[in-house]
Amino acid sequence: MRYIVRAYRILGGMAVAAFCFCHLGSLLEWNLRYPLGEERFEATLGEQRAATLHEYAGRWLRALSCEQHWNMFGNVGTSSDVPLIVLYRKDGKRVLLHSPLEPALKNAPPGGDYLSGKLSDEQREVEWPLNFGNGRIRKIEDNVLSGPEGYSFARMSYMRVRLREYLAASGASLADFQRIDLFRLRVMHPDGEKPARLGGASWVMQYEPRMDSEWRKP
Repeated sequence: MRYIVRAYRILGGMAVAAFCFCHLGSLLEWNLRYPLGEERFEATLGEQRAATLHEYAGRWLRALSCEQHWNMFGNVGTSSDVPLIVLYRKDGKRVLLHSPLEPALKNAPPGGDYLSGKLSDEQREVEWPLNFGNGRIRKIEDNVLSGPEGYSFARMSYMRVRLREYLAASGASLADFQRIDLFRLRVMHPDGEKPARLGGASWVMQYEPRMDSEWRKP
């Protein structure tokens, strides 16, 4: 009887360890595949093995109703917004002032215009960097984009600073541009089914330096 009890304990411990290994491994694969980049999984395991692993990880988690997203420990939602300033030149060209928090498009064609909404799902995929130490910038830009479209003190101040920085660095003149707009870019967070991708762009406000009483102040 003593040997039976010992064998039962050993087998039970092995079963628990196997369950924990499978469950934690599935959670890691499911949550980290797209944030870290599926290319890394494919380079390590091979494309077919990586796809098979992802399929079985999904089956395991769906069977246990444990399809937590990568953000399961934080209330950050399924998407986030970043500002984009578009300067329209008088010669018909555009200049885009990107946010430092805006992820880069991975598969966009040369000259692809993601403001037009004509990119395919694959072309809308973006890099998903792990950002640290940028809380101040994120708070500022969240404040700029919060609320409905239209003017606000935060938006006027943000666009004034960004425009001054661009003109000083490029040597361009304000007279070269006929219109300056602020857009909100929606970035969809990655999950176990889809990578991070651009969700779309929406107009927020038009900036007119001549109407900004602070523009000419140093």
